[in-house]
Amino acid sequence: MYPYPQYFERTYVNPSGNIAASGYYKSYITQEIANKYPEWHAIRDVPNSVGQQFISPFARTLRTLRADMDEDLNNNYISLAPVDEIDVLSRMNIPSTISFLNNPNIECWTAPSGSTPQGYPFPPGTNPANDNQIYIIPVTDLEEFYYYVIPTRIKSFNEGAFTTARVESLGITFPVKPSGIPDPIQKYTDRWKKKHDLWWAHDEGTTVEHLHRQDTESLESYETYNVGASGYIKGFTLYREYIWWIGHVPPSGYFLNLSNPNPVPGSEYIDQIASYDITALASGSPPSGIAVDEEGTLWIADEDRQRLYGVSPMYDYYLLDKENRFIYMREDYSNPGVFVKTA
Repeated sequence: MYPYPQYFERTYVNPSGNIAASGYYKSYITQEIANKYPEWHAIRDVPNSVGQQFISPFARTLRTLRADMDEDLNNNYISLAPVDEIDVLSRMNIPSTISFLNNPNIECWTAPSGSTPQGYPFPPGTNPANDNQIYIIPVTDLEEFYYYVIPTRIKSFNEGAFTTARVESLGITFPVKPSGIPDPIQKYTDRWKKKHDLWWAHDEGTTVEHLHRQDTESLESYETYNVGASGYIKGFTLYREYIWWIGHVPPSGYFLNLSNPNPVPGSEYIDQIASYDITALASGSPPSGIAVDEEGTLWIADEDRQRLYGVSPMYDYYLLDKENRFIYMREDYSNPGVFVKTA
């Protein structure tokens, strides 16, 4: 058994950023609006028509509004919260030695070993990879800071025996057959205004490259996507509007992949957002199944269903509040601390 925690680096990030947050995908509400047209109108029957593409952005806005209203209804006691303070894990004061009059920008660094980063205060040309440093990425938009940034690392914090009692206590399941992962957001609305619940599935086998969005009753595949060059699918789940899936790259590479389940209509490939090399995660047989519990923790099972690993995404980002001289961070860097310098 390895010492914990373990950290796994990001090996790929989509150069376009978090395309899942762009809002460009066809919501099921698109078909609901199209169904308002007369039955003889072609817009009802052609999902990729120009008409439905024009409707799609408005449908996305309506779906977001519906989700926001549902969230507001669940926040019955929001008036008791200190809404004037940003909800963060970590906050620090900007050192008094830093003046924004002459230096409008800053850089934040940390060293996971707990030691002061070599070369501090980081002369030009410093290579963080050689100095055991992590550059904390600045974010300027509050909404992006909380909802749309892409995990920078994966943390494995626990390893234990895979038992039925343990899995049931976590409230998770690892399907024996590769199907039945419900889609909590999208539905399929046919031209007769009937809504169909959907789930995701993949074919059986060791060299599986496609994911299917299926009708939960008829098992008809409405959409099929190739996962691309990120490995053969071993297991997957949906978490925070993303597909988290384990890919096997022969002969011995294993990656935890983050993909957008709502690519551009008509796309052949699912949109890859990021990949993390977890080859060293399992001490025995390789990683295979993945599930998420009610608290948002990801659990990975090995291929033989003997070991269970707890993992969580990490977000090395910060938000700068110049007016109040605060730095807000998604992660707790109290040990080893954050080192701040002018940019």
